[in-house]
Amino acid sequence: MSAHDDIAAPETLSAYLDGELSVDRQEELEAHLEQNPESRRRLEAMRRVIDGLHQIEPAMPPPTLEHFVTRQIALERERIHWLKRLEGSFSIFGNRQSPIMMLFGLIIALSLFVYYFAVAVERQRGDSIPVVVGPADQGRAVGERLELAGRVLFWEGEAWHQQRVGAPAREIALATDEGRAWLASHPELEPLADLGEPAVIEVAGEVVRVRPAAGGDREMPAPAGR
Repeated sequence: MSAHDDIAAPETLSAYLDGELSVDRQEELEAHLEQNPESRRRLEAMRRVIDGLHQIEPAMPPPTLEHFVTRQIALERERIHWLKRLEGSFSIFGNRQSPIMMLFGLIIALSLFVYYFAVAVERQRGDSIPVVVGPADQGRAVGERLELAGRVLFWEGEAWHQQRVGAPAREIALATDEGRAWLASHPELEPLADLGEPAVIEVAGEVVRVRPAAGGDREMPAPAGR
């Protein structure tokens, strides 16, 4: 690059217009401009551009910009907060979580959510079953519930079944001497005599099917020896 090109370089002309040249450099450029019309035209073109830029009024931001920026900052902070909490929930996998371990953690969290949701639905469904506290009526619905002698019984298959018991080991007919003696040894189960319907219950670790008197007779003779 020649000395002529260097003195008339765009960055030199721009510095001249901005008043950033030293005194010696400014005098050198002005002497060059007096001898070179092309450099003067370039300088005037740059001056017009700068003057035009100075005449442009600064654009004012819309009134809603501040609210928008503030809202975006708050959302970003909230997103970072939840990301940190999610990252902390995976700390059981160590300080360096691989994508596979993070995916595994998400699967576990989703499985727990589905499980507890199903439990809540089932519990609500069970709580909605009406409680029967009186003698048996005709036309019972499957799943109807009865509380008797401290036990929760459900109606199924033409008999009441205690909750979470297996198949009965034997049957006890309350109309027989054996049945009356059995009932006498378990006085807390006397409401079974008024039930009028079979019941499968657990007594002293044994699952039995208690059959009431024929025809649902609730007037039972007193057991012998009582």
